[in-house]
Amino acid sequence: MAQTKGYTHYACDRCGKSAFMVDGSAEAREWREVRRVTAGGSESVKLLCPECRKSYEDLVTKHDILFNSFMRREEV
Repeated sequence: MAQTKGYTHYACDRCGKSAFMVDGSAEAREWREVRRVTAGGSESVKLLCPECRKSYEDLVTKHDILFNSFMRREEV
């Protein structure tokens, strides 16, 4: 039996999707670790699948706009 090495198990912290992928593959590079700091200063790191990563990026883009408005002293 042939032996293949270099696989990593990925599990999305949001939806639970799970996959084994070859290290460095195009599919594996679509997964992202995201860092978030709460209002209280606590940091968390989460692993997101490509679909949840897209939803997260949409969410933080909205937050970026709100934060930038806040910094310019505009009404939010």
